Formats: sequence, structure tokens, C-alpha cells
Amino acid sequence: MSKAVSRLFAAGFTVFLLFTTATLFARGEQELAFDDPLTLRQQKVVAIAAHAAAGDMDNLVRVLNEGLDAGLTVNETGEVLLQLYAYAGFPRSLNGMGALSAVLKERQEKGLTDSFGVEPDFLPSDTDRYGLGVENLGILMGFPFQQQKAGTNGYNAAMDAFLKEHLFADIFGRDNLSFTMRELATVGVLASLEGTNSQQLFHMNAAMNTGVSEGQMLHLVELIRSERGTEQGDNAAVVLEQVLARRNGAASGPRPESGGYTYIPEIFPRGRLSDNAQIFTGDAWVGPLVPFEGAGDVPIVNVTFAPNTRTTWHAHSYIQILLPTLGHGYYQEEGGEPRKLKAGNSVVIQPGVTHWHGSAPGEWFAHITVIIPVDSGEEDRWLDPVDNEYFQSID
Repeated sequence: MSKAVSRLFAAGFTVFLLFTTATLFARGEQELAFDDPLTLRQQKVVAIAAHAAAGDMDNLVRVLNEGLDAGLTVNETGEVLLQLYAYAGFPRSLNGMGALSAVLKERQEKGLTDSFGVEPDFLPSDTDRYGLGVENLGILMGFPFQQQKAGTNGYNAAMDAFLKEHLFADIFGRDNLSFTMRELATVGVLASLEGTNSQQLFHMNAAMNTGVSEGQMLHLVELIRSERGTEQGDNAAVVLEQVLARRNGAASGPRPESGGYTYIPEIFPRGRLSDNAQIFTGDAWVGPLVPFEGAGDVPIVNVTFAPNTRTTWHAHSYIQILLPTLGHGYYQEEGGEPRKLKAGNSVVIQPGVTHWHGSAPGEWFAHITVIIPVDSGEEDRWLDPVDNEYFQSID
């Protein structure tokens, strides 16, 4: 290993070298199985939500019975119908609850005993419901969701509060149905309604962020087609095609979703969250893209910046190349103007040049870092943080 790379270790970039190849390629090793089916319980959750949303009571009674026979508890089934009201309204939800009550009575008369399962708890009275909603929304979106002002989200402050405090806290915070099951139910609801493609796009992606595989999503589409009809199934297939294209990198760059949220397709694994305050201000994830033992003297690293995150001012002993892959960010050399970066740009930073780089205010950003060791005679230097007031003023 060259002298320049040894300096890289001493300068604090050892954080890059500590990550294992296994962590990095965790996503890549998981082959998406197109024949991977939903479990029977998951299938019935989708079907119950779909028929209840459509107001198809005959088919709803059928799939309620099938769901209970498949092992759904009474409370899980009721929770699917409660989840329904946030997306299809109280009338459909209340009708569904009435159907469930009638089904349970009939089953009891037939001598069938159904488990009631876990009784969900309400959130404690001192819960920061807005904060919990933001946290839960981040899980569904696949990356930490930063609070956005209502004016930038396309809805008013009341809607912003209702979505985060009620939908994503009060409802998603109930502990008798997993996020995965809730998202399967939500997609079932939306796929049965007209004019909800943008919401389907968001929630299909959220379902996959909570553990549903590509093969299972394909199964879900076929389930919608068989339960609700060809038109609904074909429409869901079109939406899923868009979701998979974005997740697989066929469509790059940030894209607006329903409700003003942004879905960012991440091309490379994010790696681990750095705790090195000498290098980063804010949250940044770092991960090597190839095993370091196989990279020779040219490490290649993926760096992802949360909104408002940047490096400190610094200079390297080596040549550094930045290749932005998603979102928007900035690069600035000492004495120069900030340069806005997006996917497709490139930056070559010579040894000894003092600079910083990171996300634009309020936006996510990621770039590939290529490190080329040279005998420059320079030393790695980590300097002061970028002034926050100045950073926030960058246009």
C-alpha cells in the first residue's frame, strides 16, 4: 500500500475501511424471486382490504371467512378494516366492521372458535405523535424522513399534522399489525379505487421498503386481477412497473410522489452511518463498493448525505473524484463559489485543495468517491465545519 493511502488511514478515512463487504452487498446478494409468493395470510389481507374498499360485501364476507380460516386473528382482521378508513373513508371501514361482526356471529353459531389475538394499545398520552409520525414515515420511505414545512409539501399545515400525527403515528403506531401487513392492506385498498395511482406508487414502494419482495409484489398484482378484475389488475401492473424501474435504477434522480414526498432510488447500498464528527456535519452513510483487499490502491466508496449534511472543510494528499448519483448537493473550493451537483456531474479534486461537499439544504444527495493515491507531498487536513448560516443561504 502506498504512502498516500497510509495517510488516508491516519486522516480519519479509516471509517471507510472498517465496513465489511458483507454489509455492502447485503442487498445485491438477495436475488429477487419472481415466483416468491405472498403467504396465505398476506393474500387474505390484500383481498379483505380490496373488497372492503370497493364495497363488494359478498366477496368481502367470503374473504373474511377465508382469512380467519388461514389463521388471521380477529384483531388482525379488524385492524385491516381500521387501516382501510384512512384510505377509503369511514363508510367503507364501518361497513367492513359490520360484515366482520356478522361473520364472527355466524362462525360462532357453527361452532368455530377464532383467536382474538393481540389487543392493540393506544399511544401513551405523552407521545410526541408528530415526531413518531416522521419516524414511521421514514421507515416506509426507506430513508430518514426530515420534517418538511407544509408549504413545500403541497398541502396545508392541518393536513401535514393529520398525516403525521394521526395516520403515521396513531394508526401505524398500533402494535397488532406489522408495517408490512399495513402496506399490503393499503395497496389492496388503493388498487381497488380509481384515481389513486400516485398513492399506489408510494405505497407499493413502501411495501417493498418494509420487506415485500419483487416476486411478492407481482403476486399481489395478480391477486388484485383475480379478486377485483382485469382493469384494476392491469392498472396495478402499470404502477408496479414504474416502482420497479425506479428501484432498479432505470429512472434516476429524485422524483415527486403523492403528498409532496420524494422517492429517491438508491443505486448502490448505503453502507453504515458515520459517527465521525471530524469529517461530517449531520448524518452521512459510507460504504465501499468493492472489497478493499481487491481494490488495490484505488478505493471506491459510496457516500450518502441526509438533507443539510456536509463535510467539514478539508484537503487530501491524493486525487479525489466525485461522481454524483442521486439528489442535489454542492461542492466548493476555498475562494470559489459553490457548485451545485446532481447525477451525471463529476468533480476532480487535486491534492492540497481545500474544499467541502455535501447535500443541498433540505435535499438528499449521494456520490461515488474514487480515491487515487499520488506522491503529492501534501498532507490530509481536516479543518473547521462549514458555517451553518452561510450553508443555509446557498442558492
